Amino acid sequence: MSISEQDRSSMEKYALQNASRHGGRAEVGAVVSKVLGDSPALRSIAKDVARASAEVVRSVNALTLQQQEQRLKEKYPEALEEHKQEQRVGLAPLEDAVRGSFVVRLPPEPSGFMHIGHAMAGTINDIYRQMYDGKLWLRFEDTNPRKVQKRYYESFRKGYTWLGIKWDYEKNVSSDVEFLYEHIRDLIEAGSAYACSCDLERMKKLRFEGTACDHRAQTVEKNISVWSEMLARKHKEGTYVIRLKGDLASLDYSLRDPNIARIIDYPHPLTGEKYIVWPTYDFEVVVEDQLCTVTHVLRSSEFHVGLQELIRKMLGFPEIRVTQFSRFNFKGTPVQKRLLRPLVEEKLVEGWDDPRMPTIEGVIRRGILPGAIRQFTTEVGYTKSEHTFDWSLLFAVNRKMLDPVTRRV
Repeated sequence: MSISEQDRSSMEKYALQNASRHGGRAEVGAVVSKVLGDSPALRSIAKDVARASAEVVRSVNALTLQQQEQRLKEKYPEALEEHKQEQRVGLAPLEDAVRGSFVVRLPPEPSGFMHIGHAMAGTINDIYRQMYDGKLWLRFEDTNPRKVQKRYYESFRKGYTWLGIKWDYEKNVSSDVEFLYEHIRDLIEAGSAYACSCDLERMKKLRFEGTACDHRAQTVEKNISVWSEMLARKHKEGTYVIRLKGDLASLDYSLRDPNIARIIDYPHPLTGEKYIVWPTYDFEVVVEDQLCTVTHVLRSSEFHVGLQELIRKMLGFPEIRVTQFSRFNFKGTPVQKRLLRPLVEEKLVEGWDDPRMPTIEGVIRRGILPGAIRQFTTEVGYTKSEHTFDWSLLFAVNRKMLDPVTRRV
């Protein structure tokens, strides 16, 4: 089987469509997924499809955004219409949502202060919780002790409370570590996970090539032995991890034998030095959703849906309805901690609560009302494609709420 001109045309269409959604930069993986989805028969030559798609993406990315949009409009008007239709999802009814049996969660990692993006995502979950008379969890995903701090837990509690969000249950994933261990052991005993001592660079290379390391063929007994030694603190940080036996040929790199547990020899702010083996986010979130009987997941799209679905299937858990949306970005204001931290450390702002910061503390000092955030979120809804809002839109909503009750001088 070979790649036809029609297939190449599809690659160009999806590359232009993807580029128009991401500031002029198409991604090969997104194009490949679309093409294979349209033509499943091409999966037998997936590597050829990936190579051809990469060539098309390079040519598309060489164009300006204006040229990309013009070509999309001229050659593939139907794709442009699809893009317009999915721009706005809004707060539409959710599939398979049953009133009274609806459970969602707010799953912050307490590794930084709560920001405007967390607030809008939390508001969406709360609106749907009320719409379907459901239950809401506040669950702290705190399985990386090097990142989490007590002040960050409190930032989220205060922030959600300020927004008027009332959660029904609260828990820390760090309190379930031994329960998570049981599921990791289950996967090892089933031959679905193995202990690996490859260094990081070697494993990155092997995963990129789609090649198995020697440890993948170890016996279950050997893997159980190493796992027991990890828990008994007989191995140092960085020496061993537990990997899932994924799909080394998958075009989704997150499925190529990902790490699901690692040694982090660092005191946790809540559990101290009780544990040194910690599950990764993608593993623990699957187990916790099962434990919390979550029915629907509403979250931003940077998470590995495919990997979590694979883990869920391997553990024999039922499927969960997942709705993803793009990050809530605001013009001229980064929300990523790695970009905000230098501003504070270099004293370019007063602190994390500086009114110019997108943190909830900063937003409060700026004079934004919690009701304005809720109304703004309801009005703009959420989108599947990347979108950057202008602060003036939120300020306009805020002004309408303030004007009737505020004396201007």
